[in-house]
Amino acid sequence: MGEIGGPELIIILVIVLVLFGGAKLPQLARSLGEAKREFQRATDHDDEPVTPRARLAAPTADESVPGERTSAEPAPARRPAGETETA
Repeated sequence: MGEIGGPELIIILVIVLVLFGGAKLPQLARSLGEAKREFQRATDHDDEPVTPRARLAAPTADESVPGERTSAEPAPARRPAGETETA
């Protein structure tokens, strides 16, 4: 189970031919070949060493992220959306 044999491959090729048509198949094959070459080139020429995330320095209190503010006060209470005020 899970292996693609001859009959399955033929069925897949017929479906691709029906979906894309005969005129688009060479262009599709060319695009797939270029993508494969680009992927191999990117994986073969990985010159930058990988640094584990655990070794990266955590930001200190002085290096806070913009927009990140903390408050000692609790958030104001709000009614859930859709709930109406009844008197």
